[in-house]
Amino acid sequence: MLYPLTPNTQYYFRVISRDATGATAVSGQYTFTTMGYDIPADIIVDNEDPGCSFVGSWITSSSGTDRWGPNYRYCSGAVSGKKCTWRPDVLSAGKYNAYAWWSQGANRATNAPYKVQWNGGSQTLYVNQQTDGGKWNLLVSSVSFATGTTGYIELSNAGVSSTLNVIADAVRLSFAEDRIPPSAPTGVTASAVSTSRINLSWNASTDNVGVTGYKIYRNGSQVGTSSSTTYSDTGLSTSTSYTYTVAAYDAASNTSEQSTPVARYTLPAAPTSGSVSCNRNTGQWYTAVSFVFTSIDGFGPGTRQFYRVVWNNEATHTWTGGEEQWNSGALEKTCEDSGIYYLHLQSCNGDGVPNGTLDLGPYQFDRTAPIVNTVSDDGMYTDASGQLHAEWNASEGESGIEEYQYAIGTSPENIGSVLDWTSAGTNTSITTTGLNLVANTTYFIGVKAKNGVGLWSDVAVSDGITAATVVNTISEAKTLPNGSAVILKDKVVSADFDTFFYIQEPLAVSGETQYGGIRVNSDSPDQGSKVEVGGIIQIASGERILTEASVSTDGTASLPGPLLLTNLALGGSDLNEYTPGVTDGIGTNNLGLLVKVSGRVIGTPTSQYFVIDDGSVQGGIEVDSSRLSTNLPSEGDYVTVVGISATKQIGSTLYRLVRARGDADVTIYSP
Repeated sequence: MLYPLTPNTQYYFRVISRDATGATAVSGQYTFTTMGYDIPADIIVDNEDPGCSFVGSWITSSSGTDRWGPNYRYCSGAVSGKKCTWRPDVLSAGKYNAYAWWSQGANRATNAPYKVQWNGGSQTLYVNQQTDGGKWNLLVSSVSFATGTTGYIELSNAGVSSTLNVIADAVRLSFAEDRIPPSAPTGVTASAVSTSRINLSWNASTDNVGVTGYKIYRNGSQVGTSSSTTYSDTGLSTSTSYTYTVAAYDAASNTSEQSTPVARYTLPAAPTSGSVSCNRNTGQWYTAVSFVFTSIDGFGPGTRQFYRVVWNNEATHTWTGGEEQWNSGALEKTCEDSGIYYLHLQSCNGDGVPNGTLDLGPYQFDRTAPIVNTVSDDGMYTDASGQLHAEWNASEGESGIEEYQYAIGTSPENIGSVLDWTSAGTNTSITTTGLNLVANTTYFIGVKAKNGVGLWSDVAVSDGITAATVVNTISEAKTLPNGSAVILKDKVVSADFDTFFYIQEPLAVSGETQYGGIRVNSDSPDQGSKVEVGGIIQIASGERILTEASVSTDGTASLPGPLLLTNLALGGSDLNEYTPGVTDGIGTNNLGLLVKVSGRVIGTPTSQYFVIDDGSVQGGIEVDSSRLSTNLPSEGDYVTVVGISATKQIGSTLYRLVRARGDADVTIYSP
């Protein structure tokens, strides 16, 4: 026995014999081909091989480079009766394809007769050896050859022209039966698609002829076949593991090895409201922190392997696969903080594949007092009519608000000194009347809340609302001492200087009240806006102003034209003991009013100010030019300026000042 040998490989050998005297003899050369997958190797017989014999005279030649082996033989058709016979030694009976090889040339026969003799039949074929040389040419296909050398291939010169040659080179038998099984399927995957069905898929196998189908095995037993690379296995038990392999087969019934096994569970039973119970009711508030759950239908094959569970304050849950697992016994969950809780369950099989979810709850737990977040009154000022209003909001995400109470005081520390605690029910706003409100006094409203388990919140207090005097005119407001809270209604914005603005009486107001104008320290509405302003009247740089202002708008109003004044009349004299005019001022106090003055520019103007002189005031008056961008006059120009009558204080002296609102307020007349 010769071993180890390579499958599908041709080997050459000789036999040496030795007698008793030590003399040896060597046989001729023999060949054999090893089997592979029980498939006989190709049998090639060359013109020089022992299996080839000749009748008649044949010439040996190696001139054709497209020959098989070292040479070939040829003869012409001049002398008939010449034959070449190749007898392949067939080791395994079966069906074979027969091929011939020749060296082509222009002097070759065009009708070389090849006779193929097989087990039970024969066929003669005439080939043109002037073409197709240097390759294997099929003579017959899938014909039966018996073992041994009874079958043969014969080439003669019968019927060949005397001027042409017949080429005898080599023949080949190739086994034509399929004995090679397909490759084993790879990439087998199994997917559970229901509680009773698993779908399989795999990569296609390969075969030397072609794959006919696949055999599917479950737990070692064949359960079906498929002509494609998928299979659906049905009629299975819930949440149960099954192991699958797949084998490929071809038309010759050759079957591959089985694939690598893959195991998969069917889907678990989806949970329902009756699947899990709790020792406490939903929708009811508890002070106990523990909630205990029981799986009614248990765990294991036929139901589920485990639940994924989440205990939180959300009504729904987005599953990630990393949640806590519950696979036996009772499940106890506790509440860390007051609130509404839910138990979320996801039913899973042994592969961790879910089927269905269940959200149980709400389970309610409360040990936290409510919170009153904000209390809002009607702004910074009220008209002292004896009425206060407040609104509030509270946070109580647990057992709800059962009652609100409110009280009023003159500071956050003495809530209840004006009005003691009074129930508002579940209302979130109150309007209380009949109060004796004192002007220039600030009032604070406190609110507290009680939840469904009787816990009271801390007291939340408004930011305070001051009782103010409603005055009809700005001139009337200027009669009040500094620190007085006032409310001015239906005034018009005459000038906007970003961080402060001026108001005065609208055009409809006549008489001396038109001389009322005042500065308001607040972000400005648009010029021409009709406003209501509340604030504390004060004095700054000689001007009466409103500070801590509260401003609301109500459309627009007509602004009176500017008051035409000489330089000397600008500012005016003292209005009263609280409202000064400019130093050495004459005439009516016009500070805060929109005015119009003229004069010649003296000195060099800057981006902050320039000086004009109409001859009535020594040294002229200053114009605030900080809001001019393109219309700055030059020294010597004659100008008219519209702006607000104001003051510039240096030491104790109040100087006349005009605040120009913009480029349109300055008209230049070149000298």
